[in-house]
Amino acid sequence: MESAAEDNTTAELSHEALHRALGKRRISKTITNDDDSEHAEQEQSREREKNRLISLQVNSMEKDAHATCSTKCAAKEEAMEDFARELRIVKRQNRITHCLLAVMIVVTGVWQMSEVALLLAAKEKISHPLRAVGGMLKNSIKRGKMPEIIEGATLPPIAVPQLPHADLPSLSLNGEE
Repeated sequence: MESAAEDNTTAELSHEALHRALGKRRISKTITNDDDSEHAEQEQSREREKNRLISLQVNSMEKDAHATCSTKCAAKEEAMEDFARELRIVKRQNRITHCLLAVMIVVTGVWQMSEVALLLAAKEKISHPLRAVGGMLKNSIKRGKMPEIIEGATLPPIAVPQLPHADLPSLSLNGEE
């Protein structure tokens, strides 16, 4: 952006130089007499040539300034697109990280609650050992009084077909035949 401002000031300075040159030409016209018409004609052709060169330089500077500005603008847009792309990637990574962190917090909370429940149960049994032993005996008696599960009618046994007797060498592990 600074370069574009510099190019604009350069173009303005060139315009001022052109106007000064034109102003000098007008002054020199009024001062010179018609006596030196040949010399004046040469001077005018030189002035026209100078003016043409100055205007060409000004035009080329303006085109260069415009091209430089458009190139820089395109580069800035490309940089902004890259920045936006990187920002989207970071946002997606943050979302994934936050989801994983939330899952870990929930799992840790559940695990700690189960640990607390186990510790409270152990504390209760240690604080009242007779009650704990009585509870174990009571549970074992309840299991023994459970009614037997009534089984359904038994199915007839499945007959396994007889395999023909084949003379197979006996395999023994201790080397005997």
